[in-house]
Amino acid sequence: KNLKDDRNKINNWIDIFYKNDPSSPTPINEILSEIESNLINNSFLAGDQLSTADVCALSYFDKCRQFKNCKKSQHLTNWIERCLQHQLIKNNKFCNITTQPDHSGCTLEKGGLFLELQDAIMGSVVVRFPPEASGYLHIGHAKAALLNQFYRDKYNGKLILRFDDTNPTKEKEYFETIILEDIQLLGLTPDQYSKTSDYFDTLLNYAEQLILNGDAY
Repeated sequence: KNLKDDRNKINNWIDIFYKNDPSSPTPINEILSEIESNLINNSFLAGDQLSTADVCALSYFDKCRQFKNCKKSQHLTNWIERCLQHQLIKNNKFCNITTQPDHSGCTLEKGGLFLELQDAIMGSVVVRFPPEASGYLHIGHAKAALLNQFYRDKYNGKLILRFDDTNPTKEKEYFETIILEDIQLLGLTPDQYSKTSDYFDTLLNYAEQLILNGDAY
């Protein structure tokens, strides 16, 4: 009976990994939660012995970028380490799974970790920082602004400072002046300055054309 139960557990786990695409953007929280609950009382997925279920899980997570970058519980980390130390896994290096975060495609610049922009073309990258003149800049604004400038400089591109002035009841000229002063203090050097309202006529024309084409109502 125990052998049959173990076989059923193994088959159930294999079905889970077979039915889920590791490259899918769908969150894997449910799978991780089920695994973690199972590992509370078990060393491996189907009991106290390494099985095909564990091998399938390792193979699945090896192809799943979400898993590589997600925060792992102690149960999950211990399970991975146990699997990787098993002689069967050591003798058959079929995956590069690790308990460490995946930083492939990243570069270290001035003490920080930055992702490369996939398929970016030198000289063609355009980034923008769109503050709203309805309050002061905060640390999140500073991070976004400096990150955009970093990529502008890295790819010899263009940085646009565009005030998002679409909420006139809250926006004030005072805040716009303060924001411009703060941007200078941060060392931000935009290549182009504009306001969303500069393009209202263009946006209206596009909207009307969409309606005439039957693509909007």
